[in-house]
Amino acid sequence: GKEGSKRVNVIVKYDFDPAASYAGGVAGLRATSPAATGRSLTADRAALDAYMAYARDYEGSVTSALTSRIPNAEVIDRFHIAYGGAALRLPSNRVDDLLAVDGVVAVQKNRLAQPTTDTTPEFIGATEAWKSISGSSTSGEGVIVGVLDSGVWPEHPSFKDPGIDKPRGSFACEFGDGSDPALGDSFACNDKLIGAYAFTDGYLEFIPALEGEFCNNETGECSARDADGHGTHTSTTAAGSPVKSAKIFGVEHGPISGIAPGAHVIGYRVCLDLGCFQSDSVVAVEQAILDGVDVINFSISGGADAYSDPVELAFLDAYSAGISVNASAGNSGPGAGTADHAGPWVTTVGASTSDRHFFARLELEADNGDVFTARGASITKGIANAKTLVDAGAIPGYEDELCQTPLPDAVAGTVVACERGVVGRIEKSFNVLQGGGAGMILYNAGGQQDIETDNHWVPTVHLSSPTPADGFVAFLEGHTGVQARWNLAAPTPVRGDVMADFSSRGPLGSSIKPDVTAPGIQVLAGHTPQPVTPLGGPPGELFQAIAGTSMSSPHSAGVSALVKAAHPNWTPGEIKSALMTSATQRVLKEDGVTPADPFDRGAGSIRAHRAINPGLVFAETPLNFFASAGDPLGRVNLNVPSVNAPVMQGRLTVTRTARNRSGNTQTYTVEKQAPEGGSFKVTPARFTLEPGERIDLSIKIFGDGLDDDKQYFGHVTFDPASKGLPKVDLPVAFVKAQGEVALTHSCGPRSIPVGAAAGCQVSVTNFSPSVAGADVAVKSPDPSGLKIRKLPGRVTELGKGFRFSAHGLSGAIAPTIDAIEPGGTGFGYVSLASLGVPDLGPVGDEELINFGTSPYLYGSETYEAIGMTSNGYAIAGGGGSGDVNFVPQTLPDPAAPNNVLAPFWTDLNPGEGGDLYAAEIADGDTGQSWIVLEWEEVPDFTSGADPSTFQIWVETTPGTEAVSYEYGPVVGAGDPIGLTVGAENRDGTSGVMLDRAPVPDEEFSLLTSPPMPGGSETVTYRAKGKKPGRYALTARMRSSVNTGTRTDLARVRVTP
Repeated sequence: GKEGSKRVNVIVKYDFDPAASYAGGVAGLRATSPAATGRSLTADRAALDAYMAYARDYEGSVTSALTSRIPNAEVIDRFHIAYGGAALRLPSNRVDDLLAVDGVVAVQKNRLAQPTTDTTPEFIGATEAWKSISGSSTSGEGVIVGVLDSGVWPEHPSFKDPGIDKPRGSFACEFGDGSDPALGDSFACNDKLIGAYAFTDGYLEFIPALEGEFCNNETGECSARDADGHGTHTSTTAAGSPVKSAKIFGVEHGPISGIAPGAHVIGYRVCLDLGCFQSDSVVAVEQAILDGVDVINFSISGGADAYSDPVELAFLDAYSAGISVNASAGNSGPGAGTADHAGPWVTTVGASTSDRHFFARLELEADNGDVFTARGASITKGIANAKTLVDAGAIPGYEDELCQTPLPDAVAGTVVACERGVVGRIEKSFNVLQGGGAGMILYNAGGQQDIETDNHWVPTVHLSSPTPADGFVAFLEGHTGVQARWNLAAPTPVRGDVMADFSSRGPLGSSIKPDVTAPGIQVLAGHTPQPVTPLGGPPGELFQAIAGTSMSSPHSAGVSALVKAAHPNWTPGEIKSALMTSATQRVLKEDGVTPADPFDRGAGSIRAHRAINPGLVFAETPLNFFASAGDPLGRVNLNVPSVNAPVMQGRLTVTRTARNRSGNTQTYTVEKQAPEGGSFKVTPARFTLEPGERIDLSIKIFGDGLDDDKQYFGHVTFDPASKGLPKVDLPVAFVKAQGEVALTHSCGPRSIPVGAAAGCQVSVTNFSPSVAGADVAVKSPDPSGLKIRKLPGRVTELGKGFRFSAHGLSGAIAPTIDAIEPGGTGFGYVSLASLGVPDLGPVGDEELINFGTSPYLYGSETYEAIGMTSNGYAIAGGGGSGDVNFVPQTLPDPAAPNNVLAPFWTDLNPGEGGDLYAAEIADGDTGQSWIVLEWEEVPDFTSGADPSTFQIWVETTPGTEAVSYEYGPVVGAGDPIGLTVGAENRDGTSGVMLDRAPVPDEEFSLLTSPPMPGGSETVTYRAKGKKPGRYALTARMRSSVNTGTRTDLARVRVTP
């Protein structure tokens, strides 16, 4: 049940088009969307005012009905330009009532997302691009880059006017007037930093600002001033002015510049210390549309579900308004399926290396004279005179190699070795400083390779794993009296375009993600000199060299600004296409050896000088993106510059429309790179286009002979005859697999003499939940050698075989969850910490972590992933952001999430306490093995107390299905919002619930039944041998619920 009156924040979508996407349809109201009118949103002020009046009236009437039904619902924000709806605060037990109000179409929690350049402009070709635009200091002039982030430090030298003219328009400059000390100093925006806003109402509704965050909690007002450094870094990376001097800790690292140094910047502050509420981001997107922004950078998490996430949908409205949106892919790699921002209208950016790192040489010497040397990353000062090295894990009374808390005074004057993990890297150096430590050696473990150059509190060098970190640890453990020193780091050439192991990977949604990759390691750009917490490093520094996809996304935004400057009339789709098709595919995985695939790097690593003149572009309309929400099968034909087929049955034809944007007549020849065993065919294979001319291209994928249930990659490349243009490359990804209507085809015996016949059958079976139909054709390759005969009357004979249709095939029934009963593994709760399993590190409210796992059975179906949420439940097969729900459902429930394993589904908050664990363990005596997920002493959200400890055990012993819930010594009552203990099948049609709360040391097991296939039709026939040979009878099927064609071969040998 959903009980309790805790007040929660939600975003509610109403049934009207926001102004940025309104393409007409309301009687008497002209279209306002720039995608429909071809003009800016504010160009026809009368039309905009008229439609905005309609939108306000519609929203007002729905909101009035809503607040009448739920009188204590509080309206936080209203959205008329983007998204279309409202942000509300209301009792948690009234959330379900929202959908009963006419005009409400969707409800989502107002989630708290997280914020996820020196030589990099030259590395990605920006300096070359500048030459063809307007020069190194003014390239991008006239283009407005809007950055949604933690704000900006307006006095930063990268925001000085490089000699550009302010674009037309009036923009707010929200830095206060100097009268409120809490807001910091006032600032007058200039021709570079032309505007700044603070949209933090949603955040302050729930969470007070910290002292020093440039906010006044009493007035509810915040300055746009950056108290974190993240927003200043992303803004100056994308569009910072040229700066001659860039010192960090007094060491010169300049000159530096943003990617588009002449572009204008508007900062939209939507993040405070703990994150960024989605409602604030949607309001900022609305303002960016009104401000006429050309490019948005969003280095913030979220958007894994393109068609339900409020911010991702607001980005589609921005796309409709002519804005190119660039967003970070996330820092949860290198596992598959970890990427954020699934919208095909968003340019999602992974992180890779540039060709420069800052390295220092570490030297250790033991008291016996043994020496160890290694290279590590550093941006701080070095340790010139050797100092005693101590292992934090070996300090008596402390014994924490992770340096999670302040170190004791015993480390005063020494260098401390700290292992990376659990708490932030900078926090570790702050903890070393608290004990008087003189320096820190930060070492990776477990094969983690990326090393960072943070602004540490003490001189620090960071070592990669396994080399040299493993050797460092072995030397430290095997010697005594070790002394350490290292020199001042220097910029060092490295192999660029190597993926960062933290960079999140695809697959995600309907298109290849990420779309591109860009430098995201040791990126040198701006900082705030007044970070509000120690995690920002020592105060007083205006620059930092940090890492993350947050750093790579503004590279893409900067290149987008350069392309927009070169081609002011290009659409966001054309600009995204330019970045993707001109990218280089010479990208390596994180090991520095293996070629990266499209789910690592998308189309490749961006190159600005090629992107400004890509030749061909592939661009989809906003209207088709909106329509794709209701047409999942048709998304494979969206006109985006990549091809992704999550299910490719064997043969698939997709279409793309190319447009010549070079300004000259161009001829292209098609090149193809298909996976071994498959092939591509592109028609036409050679074509000539006049300037502006379009051509429809058919891309056929042939994979009949490929293994099922495997991921495959390839490329289609268009090679221009003109030597001044880059090749145009489209990455291709597909999984060869049966569709939801399956085809089987067999003959027996498989060897017959001439004159004999094999008995054959071809069947179609519906495994989808809905009624489906299929058309099947069966042919012999040579009827003179193997002839098809004795056909039933319901088929139609063909020259070499026959065809038949199977319509009205009933839908399948998913596995059923039959019971939850006492009993479990038999040995009860076993603390994973007691087995030496480390916790998962900081996990906040409303989070989901996906794990790849050994195969296991649930409902007699096999899965190889599981998603663990912060709210006390897991999802068999893994999940996305749309599967995180703080309101426990009454099971079963067809609404997401489905396939739920819920030992204690309530609104938990591990950000307030407790730990989460995940491990695979085995019993060497019995041969059994399990996946174990544990929530240890995690409190509820409302009180921040009443902790609970519980586990899910999923057996992975081959051939065995067993899922149990084990409860620890402490089990609370759950959050007042409600508690669900139970489980559900994959489509929410079957589930069970316990009718009470569990108590300490209880255990329960789940009982399930296997799925039942839907309708099936089988045709039998005979294949008679006429002459010796080997023959493959071909059955091909197309169905109403699958894309492409499925082929199944029945092989028969005819002997003399």
